[in-house]
Formats: sequence, structure tokens, C-alpha cells
Amino acid sequence: MTLPVSKSAFKARALEYFRQVQRTGKELIISDNGKPVLKLVPYASDPAAALKALRGSVRRYEDPTEPVGGGLGVASVILLDTHAWVWWISAPERLARRGREAIDGSMGDGSVCVSSISCWEVALLVKKGRLELTMDPGDWISRCESLPFLRFVPVDNHIALRSVQLPAPLHEDPADRIIVATAQSLGASLVTKDRRLRRYRHVRSVW
Repeated sequence: MTLPVSKSAFKARALEYFRQVQRTGKELIISDNGKPVLKLVPYASDPAAALKALRGSVRRYEDPTEPVGGGLGVASVILLDTHAWVWWISAPERLARRGREAIDGSMGDGSVCVSSISCWEVALLVKKGRLELTMDPGDWISRCESLPFLRFVPVDNHIALRSVQLPAPLHEDPADRIIVATAQSLGASLVTKDRRLRRYRHVRSVW
């Protein structure tokens, strides 16, 4: 049911009407001299539309599993390696079937995660010319942040320290080590194509 209100009444009680629309979910029609001039509707986010808008946003991505800087089963929480995040957002068909299924199975409860170090990697890849987006990397990341089923995990002191203390053998790329440490801290499976990380027995991986 649409709620009608005059312009003068709306002006006097605008905040109250905003809250009413938010609470009831009903539209509000504002009229001027008896003629409808404005419709106030409740905001409803559309995660599918937000994700669709990012499809195809990556023009080029070279050597995705190469460092940017100098098998234990699948957990319910999923952490995406940087290339897995980029591909899943823009071109999910590039992910292997098991990886896609793991992500799809975790989307409902917001258990798909990305380490904040991957934002650093994306920005650096763009700067080095190895990754080409259709928009500024900051805008691309902001759009990803708006997806309700995707959670970014900050690099806190615990993760930073853990990344240095990982058992051997693991290569010294700091971003990869932080991603592995993040997966361990979350008890998450890491979605990655990187064979070096998939062979590392101290983290669950899926591809």
C-alpha cells in the first residue's frame, strides 16, 4: 500500500516519514496541490546486480600465480587467493569447478573472505601493468566491498606475526605468507591455483 502525504506535511516531518518508510517498507507519495510529485521508496540492495556489474571488469591479468612483491579437505569458511578473487569477480568461468562450488557453498552465510593484502596486490599489479581493470582500482575494490557475501579480513598483528612464523617449506613472498596466515587464523580453505600453496601441507586448499 502506498502512503500519500502533502508536501507541506512532509517538509515539517521529513525525518519521521523517512523512518516510517524504512520501518514499514511502504512507499510514500508526496503531493503538491493534490498532484503526486515525488515517490519515497525503501532502499533494497541487489547483491546479484552489484556482482553482475563487476563481471568483465578485468581486461588483462598476467602471471596470476607469480609473486607480486620482492590438501586437508575444504572448510566452511573460504579465503580467496588474489587471483581467485579477481577471477571470481570478473570471470568466474576461469575458476576450476571445485573452487567455484566451494565459493558458491559459502556465499549464503557470508563466509567468503579476502585478505586485505590482496587489495595491495591488486593495486600493485595495476601499477606494474600486469592487471588491467575497466575502472580505477580503488573504485573496483570499493564495489567489491559493497558485496554483502564478501568479507575483507584486515592484516592484524596476530596475522602479521604468524606469517613470519609459518613452518617450512614455504617461499618468502610476503603477500602469499600473509594470505596463508590469514587462512590458518580463520580455519579457512584457501581457493588458489598456485601449486606452491596447494602443496603446502599447513593450509587447506581447494581448486
